[in-house]
Amino acid sequence: VGSRVVSPELVGSHVVSPSPWAHVWCHQVHGLTCGVTRPVGSRVVSPELVGSRVVSPELVGSRVVSPELVGSRVVSPELVGSRVVSPELVGSRVVSPELVGSRVVSPELVGSRVVSPELVGSHVMSSGLVGSPRSMGSPVVLPGQWGHM
Repeated sequence: VGSRVVSPELVGSHVVSPSPWAHVWCHQVHGLTCGVTRPVGSRVVSPELVGSRVVSPELVGSRVVSPELVGSRVVSPELVGSRVVSPELVGSRVVSPELVGSRVVSPELVGSRVVSPELVGSHVMSSGLVGSPRSMGSPVVLPGQWGHM
């Protein structure tokens, strides 16, 4: 957790081996010569994972968030819309307790605790609407309306 290196179980998949980054070498004989050596059998990390701190084996080809993401500040964009089913994620920074078993429908929800329990599986509230939608006097935002938040 917190590492940029992915698990060795992922070798041969769309992510990389524990030595993911290419080795760049340079030497000077008649001018400067540089080259790149890649670890044997590894592949370049896919663009969606660049900058991601946590990649666990359970995430490859799966739509389920792994317990290893608990406490992580980073969730890759490809996780948006996936189901959060692991009980270990309750109360973590990745998703709020109310989101367990529900769908994360927008990147703005990652790391937030703004979904009211009675709205799970239906409407999702804007980050400024914590509390009852009626008492706040603000409209409920539907999952398809994130561009208007």
